[in-house]
Amino acid sequence: MTFEEFRLAAENIATAWDSLDDACQELATALGWSTALQTTVQDWATNAATFATFSSNQLATVRSANTIPTVVSAVNAILQTAQPIVPSGSQTAVAYLTATEIVAFGVAAEPPPDGTSVLGQIYASTDSASIAAGGIVQARLLDLRDLFDRVLERLESIQSIPAGPAASLADIASNVGDLTTYPILTQETPPNWNSPGPGFSTMGTSSVGLMVENAISSVLGHRPRMADTKSFLTALTQSFKCTQVGGRAVCEWVERAAVGTTELGIALTGAQASIYERAKDALGRSLDQLRILTSLRSDEDVQEIDAARVIVETEFTQLVNELGLEGGPRAQRVDELFLLLIDPDTAPDGSARTQLGFELIDQPGVNILTVSDVLQDLGSGEVGRLGDTLGLMRTYVNTIAEEQNLTNFIVLRDHIESLYASWQEFRPNFVGGVSAFLGTQLVLLQRALSVVGESVGALTRAMDSVFFGRAERQTVQVKFPSDTAGQPVPPEMSVDQLLTWIHGYASEEAPRIIRDAGKRGIRTIVPTLNLLQRRIERGAIPHPAARHPRVRSQVEELSRQLSDASRYAQVVI
Repeated sequence: MTFEEFRLAAENIATAWDSLDDACQELATALGWSTALQTTVQDWATNAATFATFSSNQLATVRSANTIPTVVSAVNAILQTAQPIVPSGSQTAVAYLTATEIVAFGVAAEPPPDGTSVLGQIYASTDSASIAAGGIVQARLLDLRDLFDRVLERLESIQSIPAGPAASLADIASNVGDLTTYPILTQETPPNWNSPGPGFSTMGTSSVGLMVENAISSVLGHRPRMADTKSFLTALTQSFKCTQVGGRAVCEWVERAAVGTTELGIALTGAQASIYERAKDALGRSLDQLRILTSLRSDEDVQEIDAARVIVETEFTQLVNELGLEGGPRAQRVDELFLLLIDPDTAPDGSARTQLGFELIDQPGVNILTVSDVLQDLGSGEVGRLGDTLGLMRTYVNTIAEEQNLTNFIVLRDHIESLYASWQEFRPNFVGGVSAFLGTQLVLLQRALSVVGESVGALTRAMDSVFFGRAERQTVQVKFPSDTAGQPVPPEMSVDQLLTWIHGYASEEAPRIIRDAGKRGIRTIVPTLNLLQRRIERGAIPHPAARHPRVRSQVEELSRQLSDASRYAQVVI
């Protein structure tokens, strides 16, 4: 574990310096109102970038090390490179850190009084952008401090480990001791295995009630007010078209939502709903035409025809399913399916591309791309290969029935090519995992909130595995730093209270707000998600188990998942 710990530590230090560099760059951009402060912060960014580069270069040594002294030397070099963040004589960047924290960065001087440091001047200003950017810089410094403290603590703990083969034996003994002290706990997996354990809030709509609400919302096309019976009856009447057939009433549902709903009552909307509906309609028509296509060749190969027909039918069906995927289609997958089916001369992003073509049956060794009149009749890709296998070219047409057969093939090819044109237009909405449409984006937010709930469960199980059980979590108090310099310190709360807050909010409260209040409700959950992320990231848990790698990794994962959920929510608003 020692080598893996230090490899990860070296990677995390390099990443932390990169993050500080980015934060300093943002702060320098915001400091347009003070050239002097801007120059100083730019110096911080330059030095942070230098430290990041040096740390990254040392990674090769850390990764290849096979003895304890070698890896310790490489990590020590990374730590010793952290000289004062600003040039000698400049105002320190860490005025709001304690003297101990400053020493961790190699800065010997005591912090100057509030208001005389760079951050002090920024916090005392009235520029909100600079104050916010300064807070991010301070948070990144705190992250570095915590990381350095952990690495230094680990270095001190292995100073007595001998070099050579004995080092490996000592490392093995250390890991065996860890497994003996903190065994891997096993337990039966209940049906609701994502639940973090007893004691967590279960308030809110039950799963069965939620299913009923979603089903009603899907039928009516919107979430009704159950207490208003008159409006509910009106919506129900508008959702069905009833006619008298043979003396009895026959009611047909009039679909009002774009496409089905998810757990948050979210329908596929916008560009995705548009192209998916067209694709479904095209697939329904095309499959009938595909199955009735007959060969115009006198020397037809039945096995080749069946193979070509199956390929087109399978890939076209997969294309339509992909376009209807919740959360938006995977752009690379859709691109690949279109290129396979029709082999167009333009790439999905609109740029020119080189077609692959295929070898013609009537002209062995000749690619269809070199025979313009045949290419015009058949097209390229697997659809074109199917046409060539069936001989669906104008030179083979002798009767009206044969021309109708050719027409069916042309219609099939035109359906796919027109869908490709629509995909090229709408594709930017799905590239990068962020959609410009509310329905698609809410699916991603729903998934992110579910992952947060699962991460809380993983964290509690990690704590249980190192004997930090629920009873202790209900008594150990988490200490929080001030969110902003000069602001009061938030009150303490127990570990159990913090985790139940996060789990209950991500699993019940936030989803209900989204379902019932829509886009306006999402605006209210972003501040809470950000607050919870700060609390779990910066909260200090005074318990030995909190420093165990199992627990630290799960805390970092939960913090990252909360940040992701906040990011998805901010895209919507």
